[in-house]
Amino acid sequence: MRFGQYLKNKRTMLGWTQPDAAAKIGIEQSYLSKLETGKSAPSDEIFNKLKEIYSIDLMDMTETIVSSDLIRLKEVESIKETIHKIEKKRVTATKGWLVAGLLMLILGGSFFGATRIPDTVKQEYRYQSKGVLKPGEAVSTFSDVHNNGSKLSSEQRQSLMRRFDHKYQHFNEYHGLSLLKDVTDGQRYYEFVGSHSVRTPYVPKWFIIPAIGLILGGLGCFFIGFMWR
Repeated sequence: MRFGQYLKNKRTMLGWTQPDAAAKIGIEQSYLSKLETGKSAPSDEIFNKLKEIYSIDLMDMTETIVSSDLIRLKEVESIKETIHKIEKKRVTATKGWLVAGLLMLILGGSFFGATRIPDTVKQEYRYQSKGVLKPGEAVSTFSDVHNNGSKLSSEQRQSLMRRFDHKYQHFNEYHGLSLLKDVTDGQRYYEFVGSHSVRTPYVPKWFIIPAIGLILGGLGCFFIGFMWR
């Protein structure tokens, strides 16, 4: 909106004619007409009278009228101060958006970069124990149950079968074909049964979602910052 139109709108909102408004402001009606048509610009003194009579809000006015008219009015001290405050506010807001955008891009890039780090692959070794060995029992005790050549009686076989309690242990290191481990009621004899690779991601793959979100958010902050400027 042009400054002259802004003044005219203020006057008509108050229900005044040009002569009425000119009389209240203390200027000639012809001078007010030139102000409203944009043929003249007010001095400090006249603008202060306009501001008082029309109850002009400087922040509202500077955000409403076109920039070309603001340039013409920069010689009015109160307008100059208001424009300076607005520009300072815009610079601060722009810096804030740019800093926020930069931080989001850095964080998003870090998240995205972390998802590209190769997974860690480790070998895991599996051992099986058939049951708890009582003190004095041989490590082959549970294996003898299914060995037809063993000297176990039928009652001994049935007793051992009731004690079967399969347990598995996984280790990151190879401990040989077998190992003994002390437990509460005796010992467990573990036999090596195989190994397999375990893949562990450096970071969860779903981190890609916040990474993309942060990058897009950062670009959005840059866009808003430049538009605000």
